[in-house]
Amino acid sequence: MADSTAMPESRYHVRSISLPTRSHPTATCIEEELSKLRALESLSTAQSGSQLKAESICVSLLGLAELHKCIENFLQMPQTQQALLHHQHKRWVEEMIDGSVTLLDIGGAARDILIQMKEIIQDIQSALRRRKLEVLLNKVTAYISFKKRVKKDVSSCLKTLKRLEEKYVACPLLDYDHDSAMVVRVLREVSSVAISIFWALLSFLSIPVSKPKVGRWNLVSKLMQRGLVACDNEVDVSMNEVESVDVALFALSPCNASKDAAVESSQTAQKRLKDLEVSLESVEEGLDFLFRRLIQTRVSLLNILTH
Repeated sequence: MADSTAMPESRYHVRSISLPTRSHPTATCIEEELSKLRALESLSTAQSGSQLKAESICVSLLGLAELHKCIENFLQMPQTQQALLHHQHKRWVEEMIDGSVTLLDIGGAARDILIQMKEIIQDIQSALRRRKLEVLLNKVTAYISFKKRVKKDVSSCLKTLKRLEEKYVACPLLDYDHDSAMVVRVLREVSSVAISIFWALLSFLSIPVSKPKVGRWNLVSKLMQRGLVACDNEVDVSMNEVESVDVALFALSPCNASKDAAVESSQTAQKRLKDLEVSLESVEEGLDFLFRRLIQTRVSLLNILTH
Protein backbone atom coordinates (compact mmCIF):
# COMPACT_ATOMS: atom_id res chain seq x y z
CA MET A 1 0.00 0.00 0.00
CA ALA A 2 1.28 3.38 -0.91
CA ASP A 3 1.88 5.83 1.90
CA SER A 4 -1.01 7.97 0.72
CA THR A 5 -3.50 5.25 1.62
CA ALA A 6 -1.89 3.83 4.74
CA MET A 7 -3.78 4.53 7.93
CA PRO A 8 -1.90 7.03 10.10
CA GLU A 9 -1.11 5.75 13.58
CA SER A 10 -3.34 8.36 15.21
CA ARG A 11 -6.09 8.53 12.59
CA TYR A 12 -8.79 8.10 15.24
CA HIS A 13 -9.21 11.00 17.64
CA VAL A 14 -12.05 9.44 19.65
CA ARG A 15 -11.89 10.33 23.33
CA SER A 16 -14.21 10.85 26.26
CA ILE A 17 -16.49 13.80 25.72
CA SER A 18 -17.72 13.75 29.34
CA LEU A 19 -21.32 14.60 28.64
CA PRO A 20 -23.34 15.62 31.72
CA THR A 21 -25.94 12.86 31.92
CA ARG A 22 -28.51 14.92 33.80
CA SER A 23 -28.80 17.69 31.23
CA HIS A 24 -28.07 15.35 28.33
CA PRO A 25 -29.83 11.99 28.72
CA THR A 26 -28.41 10.78 25.39
CA ALA A 27 -24.91 10.87 26.89
CA THR A 28 -24.94 7.21 27.88
CA CYS A 29 -25.92 6.10 24.39
CA ILE A 30 -23.25 8.25 22.73
CA GLU A 31 -20.53 7.20 25.17
CA GLU A 32 -21.39 3.51 24.76
CA GLU A 33 -21.21 3.65 20.98
CA LEU A 34 -17.97 5.64 21.09
CA SER A 35 -16.51 3.09 23.51
CA LYS A 36 -17.26 0.29 21.06
CA LEU A 37 -15.53 2.22 18.30
CA ARG A 38 -12.56 2.90 20.59
CA ALA A 39 -12.19 -0.87 21.01
CA LEU A 40 -11.92 -1.17 17.23
CA GLU A 41 -9.49 1.76 17.13
CA SER A 42 -6.68 -0.11 18.88
CA LEU A 43 -7.00 -2.96 16.39
CA SER A 44 -7.27 -0.77 13.29
CA THR A 45 -4.35 1.52 14.11
CA ALA A 46 -2.11 -1.54 14.64
CA GLN A 47 -2.94 -2.98 11.24
CA SER A 48 -1.96 -2.11 7.71
CA GLY A 49 -4.57 -1.86 4.98
CA SER A 50 -3.94 -5.47 3.89
CA GLN A 51 -4.70 -6.73 7.42
CA LEU A 52 -8.02 -4.91 7.75
CA LYS A 53 -10.68 -7.58 7.33
CA ALA A 54 -14.14 -7.05 5.91
CA GLU A 55 -15.74 -8.08 9.20
CA SER A 56 -13.97 -5.25 11.05
CA ILE A 57 -15.06 -2.77 8.40
CA CYS A 58 -18.68 -3.95 8.65
CA VAL A 59 -18.70 -3.71 12.45
CA SER A 60 -17.27 -0.19 12.22
CA LEU A 61 -19.86 0.94 9.67
CA LEU A 62 -22.74 -0.45 11.71
CA GLY A 63 -21.28 1.02 14.88
CA LEU A 64 -21.06 4.43 13.25
CA ALA A 65 -24.68 4.08 12.11
CA GLU A 66 -25.76 3.35 15.68
CA LEU A 67 -23.75 6.33 16.89
CA HIS A 68 -25.60 8.55 14.43
CA LYS A 69 -28.87 7.16 15.74
CA CYS A 70 -27.88 8.46 19.17
CA ILE A 71 -26.83 11.76 17.63
CA GLU A 72 -30.31 12.08 16.13
CA ASN A 73 -31.75 12.16 19.64
CA PHE A 74 -28.99 14.56 20.68
CA LEU A 75 -29.88 16.98 17.88
CA GLN A 76 -33.56 16.93 18.87
CA MET A 77 -32.78 18.12 22.41
CA PRO A 78 -33.72 21.75 23.22
CA GLN A 79 -30.28 22.37 24.79
CA THR A 80 -28.55 21.24 21.60
CA GLN A 81 -30.74 23.23 19.27
CA GLN A 82 -30.48 26.34 21.41
CA ALA A 83 -26.68 26.11 21.37
CA LEU A 84 -26.55 25.61 17.61
CA LEU A 85 -29.06 28.35 16.87
CA HIS A 86 -26.90 31.02 18.50
CA HIS A 87 -26.06 33.52 15.77
CA GLN A 88 -22.28 33.25 16.18
CA HIS A 89 -22.41 29.46 15.82
CA LYS A 90 -24.52 29.21 12.67
CA ARG A 91 -21.48 29.38 10.44
CA TRP A 92 -20.06 26.35 12.22
CA VAL A 93 -23.34 24.48 11.66
CA GLU A 94 -23.11 25.34 7.97
CA GLU A 95 -19.60 23.90 7.90
CA MET A 96 -20.90 20.73 9.55
CA ILE A 97 -23.58 20.46 6.87
CA ASP A 98 -20.95 20.93 4.16
CA GLY A 99 -18.87 18.26 5.87
CA SER A 100 -21.82 15.87 5.83
CA VAL A 101 -22.05 16.34 2.07
CA THR A 102 -18.36 15.48 1.77
CA LEU A 103 -18.83 12.29 3.79
CA LEU A 104 -21.83 11.31 1.68
CA ASP A 105 -19.79 11.90 -1.49
CA ILE A 106 -16.93 9.79 -0.14
CA GLY A 107 -19.37 7.07 0.87
CA GLY A 108 -20.91 7.18 -2.60
CA ALA A 109 -17.50 6.78 -4.20
CA ALA A 110 -16.76 3.81 -1.92
CA ARG A 111 -20.09 2.20 -2.78
CA ASP A 112 -19.37 2.59 -6.52
CA ILE A 113 -16.03 0.85 -6.02
CA LEU A 114 -17.72 -1.95 -4.06
CA ILE A 115 -20.31 -2.55 -6.79
CA GLN A 116 -17.77 -2.51 -9.61
CA MET A 117 -15.37 -4.78 -7.76
CA LYS A 118 -18.13 -7.26 -7.02
CA GLU A 119 -19.12 -7.36 -10.69
CA ILE A 120 -15.54 -7.99 -11.83
CA ILE A 121 -15.07 -10.71 -9.21
CA GLN A 122 -18.25 -12.42 -10.43
CA ASP A 123 -16.99 -12.24 -14.02
CA ILE A 124 -13.67 -13.85 -13.04
CA GLN A 125 -15.54 -16.58 -11.15
CA SER A 126 -17.60 -17.32 -14.24
CA ALA A 127 -14.54 -17.44 -16.50
CA LEU A 128 -12.72 -19.71 -14.06
CA ARG A 129 -15.65 -22.12 -13.85
CA ARG A 130 -15.93 -22.28 -17.64
CA ARG A 131 -12.13 -22.57 -18.00
CA LYS A 132 -12.15 -20.13 -20.92
CA LEU A 133 -8.54 -18.96 -21.22
CA GLU A 134 -9.11 -15.86 -23.35
CA VAL A 135 -12.08 -14.73 -21.27
CA LEU A 136 -10.12 -15.29 -18.04
CA LEU A 137 -7.18 -13.28 -19.33
CA ASN A 138 -9.47 -10.40 -20.34
CA LYS A 139 -11.25 -10.39 -16.98
CA VAL A 140 -8.03 -10.47 -14.97
CA THR A 141 -6.61 -7.67 -17.15
CA ALA A 142 -9.78 -5.68 -16.47
CA TYR A 143 -9.35 -6.36 -12.76
CA ILE A 144 -5.76 -5.04 -12.83
CA SER A 145 -6.85 -1.88 -14.65
CA PHE A 146 -9.72 -1.43 -12.24
CA LYS A 147 -7.44 -1.71 -9.20
CA LYS A 148 -5.15 0.95 -10.66
CA ARG A 149 -8.10 3.31 -11.11
CA VAL A 150 -9.27 2.55 -7.59
CA LYS A 151 -5.85 3.43 -6.18
CA LYS A 152 -5.97 6.81 -7.92
CA ASP A 153 -9.58 7.53 -6.88
CA VAL A 154 -8.94 6.48 -3.29
CA SER A 155 -5.88 8.72 -3.08
CA SER A 156 -8.06 11.69 -4.07
CA CYS A 157 -10.74 10.72 -1.52
CA LEU A 158 -8.19 10.41 1.28
CA LYS A 159 -6.86 13.89 0.54
CA THR A 160 -10.41 15.19 0.80
CA LEU A 161 -10.90 13.44 4.14
CA LYS A 162 -7.64 14.88 5.43
CA ARG A 163 -8.68 18.42 4.47
CA LEU A 164 -12.04 17.91 6.18
CA GLU A 165 -10.38 16.71 9.37
CA GLU A 166 -7.93 19.61 9.37
CA LYS A 167 -10.83 22.05 9.00
CA TYR A 168 -12.52 20.68 12.12
CA VAL A 169 -9.29 20.77 14.12
CA ALA A 170 -8.58 24.34 13.04
CA CYS A 171 -11.89 25.62 14.41
CA PRO A 172 -11.20 26.95 17.97
CA LEU A 173 -13.66 26.73 20.85
CA LEU A 174 -12.31 29.65 22.85
CA ASP A 175 -15.30 31.93 22.23
CA TYR A 176 -17.88 29.22 22.95
CA ASP A 177 -19.86 29.06 26.18
CA HIS A 178 -19.82 25.75 28.08
CA ASP A 179 -22.98 24.26 26.54
CA SER A 180 -22.08 25.30 23.01
CA ALA A 181 -18.53 24.00 23.36
CA MET A 182 -19.88 20.66 24.59
CA VAL A 183 -22.25 20.35 21.63
CA VAL A 184 -19.46 21.18 19.20
CA ARG A 185 -17.14 18.63 20.83
CA VAL A 186 -19.78 15.90 20.49
CA LEU A 187 -20.35 16.58 16.80
CA ARG A 188 -16.62 16.85 16.18
CA GLU A 189 -16.06 13.45 17.79
CA VAL A 190 -18.70 11.91 15.56
CA SER A 191 -17.21 13.52 12.45
CA SER A 192 -13.72 12.43 13.47
CA VAL A 193 -14.67 8.79 13.90
CA ALA A 194 -16.63 8.90 10.63
CA ILE A 195 -13.52 10.14 8.83
CA SER A 196 -11.48 7.35 10.43
CA ILE A 197 -13.92 4.63 9.40
CA PHE A 198 -14.18 5.88 5.83
CA TRP A 199 -10.38 6.01 5.77
CA ALA A 200 -10.25 2.35 6.83
CA LEU A 201 -12.89 1.36 4.26
CA LEU A 202 -11.03 3.04 1.41
CA SER A 203 -7.75 1.48 2.54
CA PHE A 204 -9.41 -1.93 2.53
CA LEU A 205 -10.68 -1.47 -1.01
CA SER A 206 -7.43 -0.09 -2.45
CA ILE A 207 -5.02 -2.92 -1.61
CA PRO A 208 -2.51 -2.80 -4.51
CA VAL A 209 -2.46 -5.68 -6.95
CA SER A 210 0.36 -8.16 -6.39
CA LYS A 211 2.15 -7.68 -9.68
CA PRO A 212 3.13 -10.84 -11.53
CA LYS A 213 6.61 -11.31 -12.90
CA VAL A 214 7.27 -10.15 -16.46
CA GLY A 215 5.80 -12.63 -18.90
CA ARG A 216 4.07 -14.57 -16.12
CA TRP A 217 0.74 -14.59 -17.91
CA ASN A 218 2.39 -16.12 -20.97
CA LEU A 219 2.41 -19.33 -18.95
CA VAL A 220 -1.32 -19.30 -18.39
CA SER A 221 -2.13 -21.17 -21.59
CA LYS A 222 0.13 -24.04 -20.58
CA LEU A 223 -1.16 -23.93 -17.01
CA MET A 224 -4.76 -24.10 -18.18
CA GLN A 225 -3.93 -27.16 -20.23
CA ARG A 226 -1.93 -28.86 -17.50
CA GLY A 227 -4.06 -27.69 -14.58
CA LEU A 228 -4.54 -24.26 -13.06
CA VAL A 229 -2.70 -24.38 -9.75
CA ALA A 230 -2.54 -21.60 -7.20
CA CYS A 231 -0.03 -22.47 -4.50
CA ASP A 232 -1.87 -22.23 -1.20
CA ASN A 233 1.26 -21.70 0.88
CA GLU A 234 1.71 -18.27 -0.70
CA VAL A 235 -1.40 -16.94 1.04
CA ASP A 236 -0.78 -15.52 4.51
CA VAL A 237 -3.66 -15.81 6.99
CA SER A 238 -3.11 -12.14 7.93
CA MET A 239 -4.11 -11.04 4.43
CA ASN A 240 -7.58 -9.64 4.01
CA GLU A 241 -10.09 -10.85 1.47
CA VAL A 242 -8.94 -8.46 -1.26
CA GLU A 243 -5.26 -9.33 -1.09
CA SER A 244 -5.89 -13.09 -0.83
CA VAL A 245 -7.76 -12.91 -4.16
CA ASP A 246 -4.82 -11.09 -5.74
CA VAL A 247 -2.50 -13.85 -4.60
CA ALA A 248 -4.88 -16.51 -5.87
CA LEU A 249 -4.95 -14.85 -9.30
CA PHE A 250 -1.24 -14.25 -9.69
CA ALA A 251 0.53 -16.93 -7.67
CA LEU A 252 0.11 -19.45 -10.48
CA SER A 253 2.59 -22.24 -10.76
CA PRO A 254 2.70 -25.53 -12.71
CA CYS A 255 3.68 -27.27 -9.48
CA ASN A 256 1.29 -30.16 -9.99
CA ALA A 257 -0.08 -31.29 -13.32
CA SER A 258 -2.46 -33.94 -12.00
CA LYS A 259 -6.16 -33.61 -12.71
CA ASP A 260 -7.06 -33.89 -9.02
CA ALA A 261 -4.66 -31.09 -8.12
CA ALA A 262 -6.08 -28.90 -10.88
CA VAL A 263 -9.62 -29.41 -9.60
CA GLU A 264 -8.59 -28.71 -6.01
CA SER A 265 -6.72 -25.55 -6.98
CA SER A 266 -9.61 -24.29 -9.04
CA GLN A 267 -11.95 -24.86 -6.10
CA THR A 268 -9.58 -22.99 -3.79
CA ALA A 269 -9.46 -19.99 -6.13
CA GLN A 270 -13.24 -20.07 -6.45
CA LYS A 271 -13.60 -20.11 -2.68
CA ARG A 272 -11.43 -17.04 -2.24
CA LEU A 273 -13.32 -15.21 -4.94
CA LYS A 274 -16.64 -16.18 -3.36
CA ASP A 275 -15.40 -15.11 0.09
CA LEU A 276 -14.50 -11.71 -1.30
CA GLU A 277 -17.86 -11.42 -3.07
CA VAL A 278 -19.75 -12.19 0.15
CA SER A 279 -17.52 -9.77 2.09
CA LEU A 280 -18.16 -6.98 -0.41
CA GLU A 281 -21.91 -7.56 -0.15
CA SER A 282 -21.74 -7.32 3.65
CA VAL A 283 -19.71 -4.11 3.51
CA GLU A 284 -22.12 -2.68 0.93
CA GLU A 285 -25.10 -3.44 3.20
CA GLY A 286 -23.37 -1.80 6.17
CA LEU A 287 -22.52 1.24 4.07
CA ASP A 288 -26.12 1.56 2.84
CA PHE A 289 -27.38 1.42 6.44
CA LEU A 290 -24.90 4.12 7.44
CA PHE A 291 -25.93 6.22 4.44
CA ARG A 292 -29.49 6.45 5.70
CA ARG A 293 -28.24 7.63 9.09
CA LEU A 294 -25.88 10.20 7.56
CA ILE A 295 -28.68 11.62 5.43
CA GLN A 296 -30.99 11.87 8.44
CA THR A 297 -28.32 13.68 10.46
CA ARG A 298 -27.83 16.13 7.60
CA VAL A 299 -31.59 16.73 7.43
CA SER A 300 -31.68 17.41 11.18
CA LEU A 301 -28.85 19.93 10.92
CA LEU A 302 -30.58 21.67 8.02
CA ASN A 303 -33.81 21.84 10.01
CA ILE A 304 -31.99 23.41 12.95
CA LEU A 305 -30.30 25.96 10.71
CA THR A 306 -33.59 27.00 9.07
CA HIS A 307 -35.58 26.94 12.31
